[in-house]
Amino acid sequence: MIKMKSILFILFVSFSITQDHFVLEIDETGESTLFLFEDSITTLGTGDEIGLFSGDLLVGAGVWNGEDLPIIAIHEVDLSDFGGPILHGATSDNPLEIKIWSSSSNFEYMGYPTFSFGEGVFNGLLTVIISLDCIGEIDECGIC
Repeated sequence: MIKMKSILFILFVSFSITQDHFVLEIDETGESTLFLFEDSITTLGTGDEIGLFSGDLLVGAGVWNGEDLPIIAIHEVDLSDFGGPILHGATSDNPLEIKIWSSSSNFEYMGYPTFSFGEGVFNGLLTVIISLDCIGEIDECGIC
């Protein structure tokens, strides 16, 4: 009985944290870079959304719940040499741009990462992010 209550609670929490602001509108291409946001990040609140951008294109997104958050960024694939389509995604070796949407204040701002592993580019490898800062000051509510 306790196990069933635990499962129901986890399902309730996972469904109550939804992604409404950064909605990924491109399809998987089979090429990607993994960005791991570690639980050491203190500037995010539960329910805040993280958007990964290559230029103006949203290529990955996730919702922060205070634990390690892996986000897969989709890469572009050009199959036009073979008569196929160009599949949209991040351009290889483009720098990562991070936007944060604060669920508590309905405010979007740029996030400036500190890396413990990787370079912060779309290179098909792993990048680990240990902190996210903003330009300016963080107010008493934790908003940049």
